[in-house]
Amino acid sequence: MYPSEIFPFLRMIPMKSLPFHSMWTILFILAMQVPITQCQQRKSVHAGPQGIWVDLGEYVLPARIEGNACQFYIVERKAIGENRWETVAKVQGPTSQHEFEKAVQAQTYRFPELRTLTIQYSEIWKSLEKKRTISSIGFLGQSLPIQAALGTRWYDTTAEKGKVYHYQVSRVAEDGMTTDRVTSEPISYPQPAATPRLLVYRHYSDASAVNVVWTPGKQKNIGSFKIYRREGVSGPFEHLPVNVKDTCCIVSAGFMSRGDSLFCTIIDRTIKTGTVYQYYIKPMDIFQNAGMESDTATVYSFDMIHVPLPQQFHIRSIDSVGIQIRWTLYDTSAVHGVIIERSRDFDTGYVELFTASPRDTAFTDITVTPMERYYYRLKIVGPGGIVSGQSAKIMGHFRSNIEPTPPEGIRAEGIHGGIRVSWFSDTEQLLEGYYVYRSEGLIDTMVQISTLLPPGTTQFLDTLGMQAGRIYAYCLRSVSSSHIPSVPSDTVTAQPIIPMGVSTPMGLAAYADEHAIHLTWQGQKERDPSLDGFRVYRREGTSRWKTLNSTLLPPQQNFFDDNTAEPGKKYFYAVQAYSVEGDSSSWSMIASTIIPLPRLYPPGNLTAKVEKNNIRLSWDEIVQPNATGFKVYKYTRGSKPHPIATLPLTQREYVDMNPGSGSPIFYFVTTIGKYDTESAGGNEISIRRMP
Repeated sequence: MYPSEIFPFLRMIPMKSLPFHSMWTILFILAMQVPITQCQQRKSVHAGPQGIWVDLGEYVLPARIEGNACQFYIVERKAIGENRWETVAKVQGPTSQHEFEKAVQAQTYRFPELRTLTIQYSEIWKSLEKKRTISSIGFLGQSLPIQAALGTRWYDTTAEKGKVYHYQVSRVAEDGMTTDRVTSEPISYPQPAATPRLLVYRHYSDASAVNVVWTPGKQKNIGSFKIYRREGVSGPFEHLPVNVKDTCCIVSAGFMSRGDSLFCTIIDRTIKTGTVYQYYIKPMDIFQNAGMESDTATVYSFDMIHVPLPQQFHIRSIDSVGIQIRWTLYDTSAVHGVIIERSRDFDTGYVELFTASPRDTAFTDITVTPMERYYYRLKIVGPGGIVSGQSAKIMGHFRSNIEPTPPEGIRAEGIHGGIRVSWFSDTEQLLEGYYVYRSEGLIDTMVQISTLLPPGTTQFLDTLGMQAGRIYAYCLRSVSSSHIPSVPSDTVTAQPIIPMGVSTPMGLAAYADEHAIHLTWQGQKERDPSLDGFRVYRREGTSRWKTLNSTLLPPQQNFFDDNTAEPGKKYFYAVQAYSVEGDSSSWSMIASTIIPLPRLYPPGNLTAKVEKNNIRLSWDEIVQPNATGFKVYKYTRGSKPHPIATLPLTQREYVDMNPGSGSPIFYFVTTIGKYDTESAGGNEISIRRMP
């Protein structure tokens, strides 16, 4: 934010009457009366030239914050790689106007410009007594020395150069408790200022004063700057301090805003008449980090207004050479040279091409592009290198009749959906661009298929009306910047990679026997010449589909046997067809089936007899391929049968050693087999053991 943006009336003050110190005096006096509508958001830490600035907070402590009395800030520091926080400062702001004045004066060793300012301490302190916040004093609260004096920003000069730190800031209440701890981002110093390069905007001189103006454009992160000057064009520059106290030898500096642009201006009244001076300034950001040096301005204490500019200024195109400019100088007594400048824009962008001698009357510009519009203007170089204002402007263009050569290295290759045509980059010719031509086959007529491609283009993708299996031919033509086309280039051919459609398998059916699941579908080789084969997929329930054949089934085969299916499980199947190009059809309809589980039969001839306190059961041998054993069930009248033993297939008898007595006991035996199958119960037998 700059003075003329905050106080519009400052834009009406001429630059010569707005020295650096006066401008900041105006700010310090008036900032208290301007409400801050949008303060700049601050980072928590910034690098300075001798240390690190730490932002402590908005409040000037001691102060009451949300009903709590806070006494001071605690600043802790930790280097990267360290585990322990170290307390490096306890910061408290002034509690009286006298303390505030002393705190500001203490900042003058770091900010010497404070000595030249008139600060209205009483007005500032009245605002701070009402509300102990840095924003309560308006724009002045954005001043770094004022923030340091009020204890809302602290400068750590004990940090080591190049070492990376984290900082932690908290407030301490009356009871010693800390609140609102904030940890910073990593920071180290020194760091270069992010100030832009200042360019010379203009300079003016006469026999008594020099005025130089620099501008960074729309970038405005400049806090102040220092002036350097030397007499002549060689030797060391010396620092030129601002001096506004001596009325006869004033050196003043300041900022000026015009629209979105910032300007840095200096006035030097300590010059000698008829002398060459060179000036540059070194900008600094708000944290006093030095930025890049500005452009150097060379000024001669001489007025060029009396030196006449060139006359009879005219222009013409010389074929295959360039643009020739001619002029006439009627008085060369004070002329040391003639500067020729050129631009492609009438108003801006002029660059110096050449400085002719006072005796020259013509210049030929051979660095032009044919058929481009160019604007030219002249300036006079006077004594001491001082430059006059500009002459009238004149426009011209250059036309070449030379036919360009066609592109070289032409290639064409098929890609998915089309053809890529490529060629070598041509940086030797002045080209407007290229045209691409195509024909269907080598005997058809070439037709332009592209707009004018920029000269830096090296490839073109053709997807227009492509057909599968067809061969296309291509050539190119170069077009010069004078709109002259070349002869056609070499012809190349290619075939696009376009999917050749294949039908979806139809009529998928599945049936099972005891050992496998068999799939069939309709044959389609005759209606799909590009068919290369089939792939079969299977899944169980909602699981993912899995491929059953690692290689494609032959195109004439329309069946598949799944010998890996297990009895009792339900399987889902689908089929896809593939073309010779590797393209696949959509999925067929889904078919499903299940291999039935094998049927088991119970053993026969179950017998039972009482042996003392036990009951012995026996039964006949069985021969069933899927049988693995037997289960013996028991129950009494009125109860449910329950298994009392699971026996291997080789065992055909069982002794119940706890049969009970009195009531009849019922027994039956089942056969168990693979896949957790079990037969129905066999013939029941009842027996009673007497007590």
